[in-house]
Amino acid sequence: MSNSADPLSDLLKRLTAAAPSDAPARIQSDLKTAFRYRRARIKRLRIVGFAGLAACFSFAIALFIWMHSSRANPQMDTAVAPVSSNLLQKGFIPLPSFDPDVPMGNLIVVHMELPRAGMMSLGLPVPTDDWEHHVMADVLVGEDGTPYAVRLQN
Repeated sequence: MSNSADPLSDLLKRLTAAAPSDAPARIQSDLKTAFRYRRARIKRLRIVGFAGLAACFSFAIALFIWMHSSRANPQMDTAVAPVSSNLLQKGFIPLPSFDPDVPMGNLIVVHMELPRAGMMSLGLPVPTDDWEHHVMADVLVGEDGTPYAVRLQN
């Protein structure tokens, strides 16, 4: 096998020695022009890509700010003192979740049956003679569903 490889490698060496070592000037300038064009095209594509990415991020941030700024200023009833005094005048008993310093917004009165044991755990005055019955009550509930006060019905 080494005998057949020797003549081939000798021929290749002779061919390499006989071939011109430099490419013609026209081919060299055409290659340089092609490489410069390709490099400039890649650079333009990168700039356009980064500009598009920056535009997408800017749009996402603007959308985020716009969505959260519309929720940041809900209209709330800021008359806190009259609400707490009105609760006591109307017979409502404030629950532990009631804070007179926090604006409550719109309040809803819900009529419901409450178990006596649950009302006693809140510290409400309930007769302890019959635990099985429920008591009718009005519950003052905020917009978020938080109960603020209870008024027992007769």
